[in-house]
Amino acid sequence: MSPDEDAQLRALFSDAVADVDPHDRLGEIRRRTSQRPRRSRRRPLLVVLGAGTATAAVVAVTALAADFRDDRDAPAASGPTEYPGAVYFVSETTVGPRLFREFQPLPATDDIAVRTLDALQQMEVDAGPVDNDYDTGWPDGSFTAVSVDQTSITVQVGAVALNAPADVPADTAALGVQQAVHTADAAVGQPLPVTFEHAGAPVTELLGTTVEQPALRNTRVEAPVNINDPVEGLEVGGVLAVRGQVTPVSAERADTVAWEVRDATGATQLSGRTPVTDFAWQVTVGVGDLARGRYNLLAWPDVPDEAVSGAIDTRSFVLR
Repeated sequence: MSPDEDAQLRALFSDAVADVDPHDRLGEIRRRTSQRPRRSRRRPLLVVLGAGTATAAVVAVTALAADFRDDRDAPAASGPTEYPGAVYFVSETTVGPRLFREFQPLPATDDIAVRTLDALQQMEVDAGPVDNDYDTGWPDGSFTAVSVDQTSITVQVGAVALNAPADVPADTAALGVQQAVHTADAAVGQPLPVTFEHAGAPVTELLGTTVEQPALRNTRVEAPVNINDPVEGLEVGGVLAVRGQVTPVSAERADTVAWEVRDATGATQLSGRTPVTDFAWQVTVGVGDLARGRYNLLAWPDVPDEAVSGAIDTRSFVLR
C-alpha cells in the first residue's frame, strides 16, 4: 500500500458512526470453543464507513450488549470481513499503570469464541498496540483457545504465559490479567468471569503474578480518561473529531474533560473543556488555522485532584 493510500484509509477513521443500536446477543450463544492455527500478525488499517453508507452488515459485526461501554463508541466496520474490536493495553499515568482501550480491526465472525481469541491474540507483543504510549506483557503464543457459555469465559493459555516475561515492567505484567479480562469481556459483549487454564487445568499464576480464579473485571484499573478516536497518527484536514470515555477514579467522577492540542515543540495551540454524558465525551476541534505538521492531542479529567487530573491520554495527528 502506498503512503497516499495509507493516509486516505486512516483519514476515513474520523468519519466513524456511533449511532448503531446494539442488542444483547448472549441469549443466542450455544457453548462453543475456538482453537485454530495461528493467524497472520500483520495489522491492517481500520477502514470505516461514512454515515450515509452504514449497512446491516455493519450492524451485525458491531452489535454488543446495549449497556456495555466497551464497544459503545466503536467505529463502524469497512464491510463483512472486519469489525473494530476493543483491545486493552497498559500505560503509565500519575495514578499508576492503568488500562487503555484501543480499537483494532479484527476478522468479523458470528462465533463469539473465535472473536474473543482474535482479540486476546492482539494483546500479544508481536501484534500489540498501535499507540506507542501503550504496552503489553503477553508473549507471542500466550492465548491458544477460548470457550464461552452463558455465564463464563474460559481461556486456554500457552506455557509462555505462566512466567514473568523478560524486559517487561512488573507493573505492566501485574495488570496483564485485567488486560485479558477486559479484552475478553469486550469481545463477548458482557462482563463475565474469566477462568484461565493451561493444558485443561486452572492456573495459579499468569505472567509471574498470582491469579484468583475466576478473574472478575475490575473497573478501578481503567484509565481515568481514554481517547477512543482519532486513531494514532491520523491525517486530518481542517477539522478534528474526537471521542472518548471517562471512568470513575478514587470515587470521583469527572463532569468535564479538559483537552489541548500541542505542536511539535510542546506549545499549546488550542485548548478547551467538554462535558461528560453517561461516561462519554466528544468534541469537534477546528484546526484549519494551524500550520501544517504533526500535533499531539491530550485529554485528562477536569477535576481538582491534581493526581487524577494528571492521568493523561494522548494521540498524535498530522494536519495536512
